[in-house]
Amino acid sequence: MDKNYCLGILADTHLTQLSDAVDLADQLMAGPFAEVDAILHAGDMVIPEFADCFGDLPFYAVRGNMDSARQNIPVKRILDLAGYRVGLIHGWGPRNEVPFNVLNEFVMEQIDLLVFGHSHTPLNTYLNEILLFNPGSATDHRGNAPTCSAGLVQLGTSIRAEHCWI
Repeated sequence: MDKNYCLGILADTHLTQLSDAVDLADQLMAGPFAEVDAILHAGDMVIPEFADCFGDLPFYAVRGNMDSARQNIPVKRILDLAGYRVGLIHGWGPRNEVPFNVLNEFVMEQIDLLVFGHSHTPLNTYLNEILLFNPGSATDHRGNAPTCSAGLVQLGTSIRAEHCWI
């Protein structure tokens, strides 16, 4: 991908040990996230200290169903990044309903990109002119995913997204 404003995208890491969080962050930063400008985590971090494992990079997270309530981690958010409005939410429901559930949550908002998780199933598709992107899980693949995954999203003259397999 060409270098514009690059987001490293995660969801459903389900980490319970800080040492595992450090190892995953180090692996990502030495590989697919080496050139990212910010990290987005679409919930189920489990340990909020994971955010600290990426040094000074901006880290935006939302709370998933496996996360305890924290004042600084909302259930959903909208970010203004590089001229785009990015919705970030975890998701809920059966795997095939998650994209529609999260899209309905932002129906009254003008967004360009919707990042979500919950299903552990990678998705990269447009619906109603909004890019829906689920990075899958960097620690627990399910369904048809061949391995664990994360995502990269480039915000430039257009939005481009891809999965990176780990």
